[in-house]
Amino acid sequence: MSSDNIMVAAWVGDELVPTLERMLVDDLLRCSHLGGDGPAARDLATSHDIPFIDDARALARAESSATVIMNPSTTFPLEVLEAMVRASSEAGRPLLSMTPRPSLDRDQPGEAGEIFAAGPPPVPVPLFRALQNGRRFIEATNTFGTPTSASVEISGPEMAGSLGTRLFDAFDLLSTWFGIPATVQATSVRKTSPNAPRIKRVFAVAVYPDGRAASVNVGSDGGRVHRAATLHGEAGRLHVSDGAMDWSDRSGTQLELGTTVAAAESDFALEVSNAIMATVTGMVPMHPLETTIQLLASCEAAFLSGRTGERESCEAVRQMLGRV
Repeated sequence: MSSDNIMVAAWVGDELVPTLERMLVDDLLRCSHLGGDGPAARDLATSHDIPFIDDARALARAESSATVIMNPSTTFPLEVLEAMVRASSEAGRPLLSMTPRPSLDRDQPGEAGEIFAAGPPPVPVPLFRALQNGRRFIEATNTFGTPTSASVEISGPEMAGSLGTRLFDAFDLLSTWFGIPATVQATSVRKTSPNAPRIKRVFAVAVYPDGRAASVNVGSDGGRVHRAATLHGEAGRLHVSDGAMDWSDRSGTQLELGTTVAAAESDFALEVSNAIMATVTGMVPMHPLETTIQLLASCEAAFLSGRTGERESCEAVRQMLGRV
């Protein structure tokens, strides 16, 4: 699909209306319809002469190239999400969201099977592999070869990506070289303030079926959006930080060293719009349903391990999420 023809239907929370407005004003994204719970979303639709739909299920049925949920602070009831998944699946268009669902926190064990039966769950955005820097890094690893271990860090403010999306992003990137973890052991970090009980950072160690391992460090506790990944293997060490690659061989000889570009204030709007366009145009293929479910299970295993303090089996959590 040509990017010139893409028009998305977006359900946006008031806190992200400025981000979506930036996309519209800068012509980064075009919307066929808008929806949302708050007055700012309605005002945005009026100011840009875009049809407004106040029911998320109806929005998912509206004629568009894709439906995008930009409302990380609000959780749709299961029946609403299921209807959106079904409508998108029947129309053959992608459903994207800034918050991964289903999840064990928001959905009862087994209920997720109803969503999976309705169609593919929402694709989390933005993902590193859907961005130019991520694609460049993945292409570079074709020369690097098979890594034996890795680490991934993804951080930033909450409104620029939920903790769940960042955790999915990390496991999604690692799946390029490692597949799906067998087990995950994690520690969850909360803010010390009694008024902020929510988890703000997760440290996790994933062990894969072949014995390889990777560490994950993701957070939504502020700072500018930052992504870094390091691979270790026979070819040495390959590191990427904010798009700049650093590759040295096993002896320490520098093979490649790039320059980090400072982030701009508007980068988040550009990042989200680029990820949406790359996914909708098919530039970045979406995972098969089973792979998406396994990645969701990996994330939920990390959250569960943070609560239990125990190493959790990704397959056991996969069973808890429900089967199609």
